[in-house]
Amino acid sequence: MYKGKNPSALRSQESIANSFLELVKVSTYDKISITDIMDSTGLARQTFYKVFDSKDDIFEFIFRKLFSEYFLLYLAGIKKPDIDSICATAKLFFRFSYTYKEFMALLISNNRISLLRKVFNECLINNPLVDFAHDGIRNASEKENTASFIITGMIGMLISWAEDDFKTNPDELSELVCRITDSVYPDTV
Repeated sequence: MYKGKNPSALRSQESIANSFLELVKVSTYDKISITDIMDSTGLARQTFYKVFDSKDDIFEFIFRKLFSEYFLLYLAGIKKPDIDSICATAKLFFRFSYTYKEFMALLISNNRISLLRKVFNECLINNPLVDFAHDGIRNASEKENTASFIITGMIGMLISWAEDDFKTNPDELSELVCRITDSVYPDTV
């Protein structure tokens, strides 16, 4: 995936991502070809391979963009969040997922669960504002395994939630995670 700053390449990425999103709303991931995407953008097919490696890259590009935008909006409302527990992470996870529930439903309905896990895991582990504080975690490897365990469980809840058309309030799901993990529901976040 292209990660540079060339304005033309960035516009191409946006155009391809927007076209792909429109196509995946009316068709399925497996039925959409690179040719279909590029025909709908009016760009040359080789442009696709200059800015993306695969269709999954498009989903990942959109996902990371939404996560970045959400965090910027989120941070605009508070000074520094206390995302230092499983419970606080769940609150962030479910609020983000609810904000972008249509996109989450597209990922789930198109069997892109592994992408959900990958991006959530990376975004939460590598985000300097997220710091799991737990007495039992002794090193970086254990932190990564803990994050994977937590994210995988929450993604399972997200899948069930999406199958139920997101009827439950995101804070109720967060509170459930708090009860399951014997954590205290955070006032902030």
